[in-house]
Amino acid sequence: MADLGLFNTLPVTAIGEHAVLLDGGVLGELSLPLAEAGELAVGDSVEVFVYRDNHDVFTPTITAPLVQRGQVGWLKIVEVNNSGAFAHWGPSKDL
Repeated sequence: MADLGLFNTLPVTAIGEHAVLLDGGVLGELSLPLAEAGELAVGDSVEVFVYRDNHDVFTPTITAPLVQRGQVGWLKIVEVNNSGAFAHWGPSKDL
C-alpha cells in the first residue's frame, strides 16, 4: 500500500509504451513515466515518492522532495501571484 507524501517501495505490475505501472494498493495503479523508471521489469520493486499533482492525481516520482509528510524544513518561495505563494520542494510542481 502506498502512503501519500512519503517514499514507498512499490511493485511493478506492467510496462507500457510511456509509463511503468505500479501497484499503489488503496491508491490504485500509479503511473511512473518511463523517463524516470530506468531498467525495470514486471515483478521488480522501485522506491518512489507519492504525491498529488495539480490535477489531484496520485503521482509517483523518483525525485526526492526537500521535505516529506511529517517533516519541517525551509523552502524557497519561487512565485507569488493572485492564487498564493508557491515554494520549490523538489518535484516538478511547486507547492
